[in-house]
Amino acid sequence: MEFVCDANQKRLHSHRYSQLAVSSELFRKYDIITLPESANYECQDTLNVLLHALTSSTNSLESASNDLKSKNPDSRIPSADTIFNYIKDNNIEDALSAFRKMIFEIFKMMKLENTVHDIAIDFHDVPFYGDKNTPGIRGIKPKNGSSWGKSFCTLDIIGTSHLTLDVIDINDLNKNYSLSIESFFERLKIIGVKIGTTYLDKEFLTEL
Repeated sequence: MEFVCDANQKRLHSHRYSQLAVSSELFRKYDIITLPESANYECQDTLNVLLHALTSSTNSLESASNDLKSKNPDSRIPSADTIFNYIKDNNIEDALSAFRKMIFEIFKMMKLENTVHDIAIDFHDVPFYGDKNTPGIRGIKPKNGSSWGKSFCTLDIIGTSHLTLDVIDINDLNKNYSLSIESFFERLKIIGVKIGTTYLDKEFLTEL
């Protein structure tokens, strides 16, 4: 039994390492983040923290950065504030364009083209605790002590395979939900997804 557990752990570790390697390669290939000329860190240093935050039990950039620093004290690891400053200087549309190109490649890598997939369109709210007049901030259902935040919709393959295919920002200046759905289905067509059942968030439907 111990041997089986060790073998499973090794396979999981190998799979996670493979995912990180592919993700890191795609992040670099499509310039998901452009660093300023004055940056004190390399792009790969920044990506290492972002990928660690995405794939480990840490739930924030700060904890991901601190975790990596404790495990690799001699490595160059940027702080969360540094990474946020780098990201802040990037154009969101450029980042989304890079993300969509990456997803197209990942969809092909996972060999999902010839299978029918159920998809889900969901609302997501992220609480915000700063100035409510900040661009992109809107009123949301009270959550974790805040009634203001960022709202976005995601398009996901669900079921046996899981993959987020697209993200659309939702704010007070962009509340055409019908157009958002049309955009998502156009994206599915471009990627080549064969659609089974489509599930929409109940909140989404009440807004149409």
